[in-house]
Amino acid sequence: MSGSLSDPFEIPGKVSKTMFKTEHNMNRFALVLSALIVLGGWLCCDTCSAEIVINEIHSDPDVKTERVEFVELHNTSGQAVDLSGWFFREGILYAFDEGVILPANGYIIVCQSPSDIFAKWNSVPEHVVFGPCDGKLDNEGERIVLFRDDGEVVDEVDYQLGFPWPTVGDPMSEDLPGTGYSMQLVN
Repeated sequence: MSGSLSDPFEIPGKVSKTMFKTEHNMNRFALVLSALIVLGGWLCCDTCSAEIVINEIHSDPDVKTERVEFVELHNTSGQAVDLSGWFFREGILYAFDEGVILPANGYIIVCQSPSDIFAKWNSVPEHVVFGPCDGKLDNEGERIVLFRDDGEVVDEVDYQLGFPWPTVGDPMSEDLPGTGYSMQLVN
């Protein structure tokens, strides 16, 4: 009796060696398959997280009394991503409620005041605006970090005024309010 897979244990009774070998291999197959499913799910979650990016930062509005600062997220993947429990802890403070879904190739913004956003840009659809967030984006620059519900970093941006970043927030024209600059991801 050797106990190797090629020469299975002698099993007393009516169970044949072939039956034991088949069941043993099936158990091994089931174990390997389960591990692959768990690993695949883990990789899928990481892939989805990596496909959510901080796409735009509006940190210095043209009208300084308006509460219209925002951070825009973009889902670069072809699949919807559940943002339940995801949160910002640096730059701004905000946590997404259960059931918030960012559609495939979709955009959402997290802002200081949704009502101020709608008053300033009345063409923005309600379903893409979340807030209010706590905190105020630093006009000179700071670090903004988005976390998954388990605390893993999804994306982060450390912006600042000056090279290599553009100067932002000043109005382009006194006659065109709402034309202040924002920083946008271009690659």
